[in-house]
Amino acid sequence: MLFFLPSEPILTPGQVERIANILDNAGQVILGVVVISPLVGGIDKLDIGVVVLGLISVLFCWMISINLARKKDIYTYDV
Repeated sequence: MLFFLPSEPILTPGQVERIANILDNAGQVILGVVVISPLVGGIDKLDIGVVVLGLISVLFCWMISINLARKKDIYTYDV
């Protein structure tokens, strides 16, 4: 079923660490733009759906980042 995925890992540990770092930074940007910004802009104009979606996106980015950082040896090959 997953025949299109490679059977062997194709990334180096440095590459996996870089992807984890990018996802961490993306989570921070989403937190600032989608969650904090509307709260500072005014509670009367707050769209709770956008804030909740932003929080879900932030948590998703951070969880994937932490998972990649912890298990980078599983997803990589030795150079």
